[in-house]
Amino acid sequence: MIIFGLIQFALIAALTFYEYRNKSPIVFMWATLLVMFGVMHVVSYTFQDYQYVDTLDEASWFAILFCLVYFPFRFFTRWFLKKKKSVVSVRKKTEDRMILLGKLVILFSILIYAYYIFRTGGSFFLAGKSAVYQTMAEGNVFFLLSTYLYYSFASLFLYCLIKGRKKDAVTIGILIAVRSLLSSSRMDMIVLFSGAIAYYILKAKKYSIKTVIILSVVGVFALFAVYALRVFRYYYGFSGISRINLPEFMEHLADFVKNDDGELGLRKIFYYFIENKNDFDGFGTGAGYRRVLLFAIPGRLAGSLKPEDMCIVMGRAWKPGNSGIIALSITPTLFGDCYANFGFWGCLMGAFWAVFGTLMDAVANRKNELIRVLLWGLMSIEFIVIGRGTVYNPIVQIW
Repeated sequence: MIIFGLIQFALIAALTFYEYRNKSPIVFMWATLLVMFGVMHVVSYTFQDYQYVDTLDEASWFAILFCLVYFPFRFFTRWFLKKKKSVVSVRKKTEDRMILLGKLVILFSILIYAYYIFRTGGSFFLAGKSAVYQTMAEGNVFFLLSTYLYYSFASLFLYCLIKGRKKDAVTIGILIAVRSLLSSSRMDMIVLFSGAIAYYILKAKKYSIKTVIILSVVGVFALFAVYALRVFRYYYGFSGISRINLPEFMEHLADFVKNDDGELGLRKIFYYFIENKNDFDGFGTGAGYRRVLLFAIPGRLAGSLKPEDMCIVMGRAWKPGNSGIIALSITPTLFGDCYANFGFWGCLMGAFWAVFGTLMDAVANRKNELIRVLLWGLMSIEFIVIGRGTVYNPIVQIW
């Protein structure tokens, strides 16, 4: 019944607004769920011949119960937070040095990344998604380091916006764009949009329709950019730049949207798990969260004690016959991840994420303004990833 879809949408929208008023980075997790599941789930109800029509009600109830569990835990655990510390601005010289260091670190991370991609692809213009996948498969420690360095300082873009340092914001924005085109990674690029949205959230003193409209417009542009980068990655790459023409490009983009192929189609993987009653190898055991608990122990030392990345386990379930340079990794939204880990009881994980959100608020509650903004910006990025359905990597990157 579509009424269930409307209820889950209303609850997710209410929690998004609640966290927006709290100025908590977890608002990005709920905003991601609102767009990728809340809205699109209601849309699914409108198609009578939808492939997963028989699973929609169960998915609705899962989301409803998740929200109802989340709110009381979030509300009461926030009581334990210390009062907001008075923010102390860093001295101008210190700020200048940190921003310069951040630019150099981001540039260094791009150069490291580029070196390994070019070594695999042969040249800048031949470097495409296969070169990226091949390099990722090799698992070079310096290549992985470039990602950690990038995300550690990319939030300086948000800090420069807040401090009105326009030239520095433009410079860092260009570096982020270069990194995004090089990696063809949607998450590398989303830093620009999360930074812009975070700026309005943190600077807003009152909650007006104008603010909501601005945030919505930025969100739409972010979604368009994500799909555009996906088209660039799959159909062109640097070697095919000369072949790009706007009508063809927009046609490919529209096909992705219409076919539920991309960010707006991640919910159908959740439906697929429900349809098959979670009857897949590695499902229903909480493996993804056991892996999180053991994140500090390297996989080589932990052996079989540390479960495989749940995104890869879910990838095998979604496409059993898939073969490629690297194992298929999928993200079925956070709801889908919780369901894959615990079945319908996964709705109780709303309590876990409520407590986790409170802990992250406490971690970001620093006296030093620069550190506070950098942590807030990093967490906002990682909560987008969590909302998409990846749990392990963002938690590791935060810690």
